[in-house]
Amino acid sequence: MLRFTPNIISRAKNRFLFHRNLHSSSFSKGSQTLETEEQSYASRLRQCTEALNTRLGKSIHAQFIKRSLLSSLYLHNHLLNMYVKCGDFDCGLNLFDEMPYRNVVSWTVVISGLVQHGYAEKGLLLFRRLHLSGVAPNEFTLVGALNACSLSGNISQAYQIFGYIVRLGFENNVFLFNAFLTALIRHCKLAAAVDVFEKCSCKDIVSWNAIIAGYLQFSYAEVPRFWVRLVSAGVKPDNFTFASVLTGLAALSDLELGLQVHAQLVKYGHGVEICVGNSLVDMYLKNHKLVDGFKAFNEMTLKDVISWTQIAAGCLLCGEPERVLGVIGQMKKEDDWAGVRTLRELMEARQVRKMPGSSWMEINGNCSLAPADGAFYQIEDLKFSVSNI
Repeated sequence: MLRFTPNIISRAKNRFLFHRNLHSSSFSKGSQTLETEEQSYASRLRQCTEALNTRLGKSIHAQFIKRSLLSSLYLHNHLLNMYVKCGDFDCGLNLFDEMPYRNVVSWTVVISGLVQHGYAEKGLLLFRRLHLSGVAPNEFTLVGALNACSLSGNISQAYQIFGYIVRLGFENNVFLFNAFLTALIRHCKLAAAVDVFEKCSCKDIVSWNAIIAGYLQFSYAEVPRFWVRLVSAGVKPDNFTFASVLTGLAALSDLELGLQVHAQLVKYGHGVEICVGNSLVDMYLKNHKLVDGFKAFNEMTLKDVISWTQIAAGCLLCGEPERVLGVIGQMKKEDDWAGVRTLRELMEARQVRKMPGSSWMEINGNCSLAPADGAFYQIEDLKFSVSNI
């Protein structure tokens, strides 16, 4: 259990240094000042990070050692960030342990990196080390720790960390508030999350989306009421809001409110996102409105495999399996062969079959039907006769 001592409860002023504007490109040894040289190296390390190029990053590390530049905490942190963002935790953690001095940025880089790469428990262990070291965490450190709690089974520590956040005076920091909400919902504490949401005065659209996501997971029936409340509060929904609400309304077959949400997303200009378009089409299909579903589908400027599979499944749901073949033909025209394969698998799973092509054949005076699937049928069996041809 963490016990936060009063001597480290003060607001940290540190921010990530690697977001500074580094544009120097000259590496001459003559007139270049130490500060400019550091900025140049930092810029190169940032490029390595963006390209996930640890090989070049290690060569720069070697230059630091050769030129005795590792006394610079600024460069140390950039080098540490490069290793962590590239997922090289062997080098990153070794460098971290060898650093003669670490500030809050050093700790935050490693904690956040571990969590982002799926090592939540290791991130929490490092957060405990940070506490014991006496270094005060900043908002970014605390967000990383709460995210680690979300991904691990340690909800009790999330409560402890949030209590610490309140004592630090960060309770109105919306990023920390949203991270705590997410942790509660991921640990099936929806009622507690709603209670925290109601008591907080610093909500943003991410906060509202977190609760909607919780309702989608545990209580579809609450989605319509919460959507109406969001609109009444004057909150501007984003693409995640629209996609989530439409998913909930599709599950509830609430066409009336779905039409209102459709009008709102057009108003706010969110009709072009694939996730919103897919959710809108799904809402219409779940309400057996195939024509409206196709209209929304055709208005999508971008489509993915989910889009195609969904509209094909909607054809089956609405009792028009023959339209699936038209969807496949449209996919071929748009050169989406991965989607074609997916739809064919769907048709096989649902046992949807196209009637095979056929030819008439006369053998020994008897007319037979020869379908393309290889089977032969006597005309009499099909209740046809030559006189009727």
